[in-house]
Amino acid sequence: GVYDSFRNFDALEYFGIWLITISMQVFGMSAALVAGILSALSTYAVQSIQHLDPIFRVMRATTLRSSAWGRPSEAMVILDNAENGRSRILILQLQGHIFFGNIADLTDTIKEILAKTKSTDEHPIIVVLDFTLVVGMDSSAAHGITKLKGLMHQLYDVEVSIFVTGGHREGFPCEYALSAALCETEPVMNDKSVDFNDVPASSPDPSRARRGSVNISAGSKSMKAVQAVREFPKNRVCTSLDEALVFAEDIL
Repeated sequence: GVYDSFRNFDALEYFGIWLITISMQVFGMSAALVAGILSALSTYAVQSIQHLDPIFRVMRATTLRSSAWGRPSEAMVILDNAENGRSRILILQLQGHIFFGNIADLTDTIKEILAKTKSTDEHPIIVVLDFTLVVGMDSSAAHGITKLKGLMHQLYDVEVSIFVTGGHREGFPCEYALSAALCETEPVMNDKSVDFNDVPASSPDPSRARRGSVNISAGSKSMKAVQAVREFPKNRVCTSLDEALVFAEDIL
């Protein structure tokens, strides 16, 4: 089991696993518990030496546009629309180390941002999470981001989520296969699969909630728009923020 988990943890976490295993084999379970505590404290200390708020900036795409300036005039009218244009694209730029010590605060903050605008005309259709400034992630943070992806779709009516790795490297800064996990299609949520600790107090029953951030009725333009959006992948990983913005604007 220790050998098979080699690719799922970074070097510091994997060293801690070996320390616990060796301590358990040589000195017994009590020594392994002490080694586990010391390993967790050491990992936390190293990763939090330079503590930064993991959220660098939150903004709408109205203030940060893509490089695709040559769009038809009809497309520009849609993108410049105050209600249904770039203002429906939410961008969150992350920074620093994201690890088990701050991933809960990060995800809670993002959920609070989405909860405040839910069922309003300002609620984002597309959410972009930019990891360009993130220098490292542990496996707990990677799993937390994967869970957040599902929550954004199922509980906060986000139609499309886009994740930016950063063009200066290949993939996310972690050993966990985060790109593959983020591109997976999450299963349909029901009462048995919901962690109700994640459900906002004012939310309706998630099993009865209807996805989509616009009011829809059969045969209407809104229904056709929602159906068009659902033809796009719900999750996408991009190498640069500009690539993500071009894709998001194409969806609109």
